[in-house]
Amino acid sequence: MSKYIIDDLDKKILNILQKNADLTYAEIAKEVNVSPSTVHLRVKRLKELGYIKFIVAVVDPRKLGLNIRAYVFIKTDPKKHNEALEKIAKMKEVVELYDITGEYSAVAKVYATDNEGLAKILDTLGQIEGVLSTSTSLVMRAIKELPIVQL
Repeated sequence: MSKYIIDDLDKKILNILQKNADLTYAEIAKEVNVSPSTVHLRVKRLKELGYIKFIVAVVDPRKLGLNIRAYVFIKTDPKKHNEALEKIAKMKEVVELYDITGEYSAVAKVYATDNEGLAKILDTLGQIEGVLSTSTSLVMRAIKELPIVQL
């Protein structure tokens, strides 16, 4: 099977969906000057090919009382690295987890209600077998925060 390369219409549809996934196919079709069925088929294909991973609501954590956002840099024992990351990934407070290069083995984005909540998260991380150490950076303010890919 040949690799599908998205065209300008696909990019327009993706840009619209990234900004407002609540729009109907008819509303999107009006914006890009095609039929709703064309939009439906394009979106279906983009999903099948993995260009659209999933469509979700982006919730403001602060509205839920999660006022602390931090990035936790994690050093792991190379022999227990994968197992440690699997356990970390299961923590509900961890919303993003990346295997990285450099001084640290991984970085986790976490949310907490307050400093005490963050301390509990860090204590839990420190008790995971294979975690050697952590270093935490608190987010003071978001300068740019877009959950979209610029096309």
